[in-house]
Amino acid sequence: MTSAESQPTFFQEHMKLIITPMLALSIAHLAIAQPNSQVASGIGTYSCGRYIELRQQNDPMAQVMLTSWMQGFLSGMNWTLAASNQMKLLPDHQSLNSYLDKYCRDNPLQQIISGVSALHRELPADGKKL
Repeated sequence: MTSAESQPTFFQEHMKLIITPMLALSIAHLAIAQPNSQVASGIGTYSCGRYIELRQQNDPMAQVMLTSWMQGFLSGMNWTLAASNQMKLLPDHQSLNSYLDKYCRDNPLQQIISGVSALHRELPADGKKL
């Protein structure tokens, strides 16, 4: 086996960074309960500069990880708003990535989570009652 074959892929190196949509719910509650502590983990805490770099690499696994984290975070935000019937219409993955591409080009020092939060604030209300 060559050294190139034994090197872990991006996915293998960052497997621990994959979170489920339900974790986003926990993150939202932590943000309220402990405002001075770290409220997120995973790929969403990367800088926008790193986001742009990953998008430019066209690594399919990195793209899936980025989009999945963002969709999970938005789903978690909706979950927390469901009880008060304030859910938002969630965008398709192409629109989500386009928004974050622009946000991160304009704000390279911010974190991905800041861009996803900004998007959530701009989304229209869903209007559905649970």
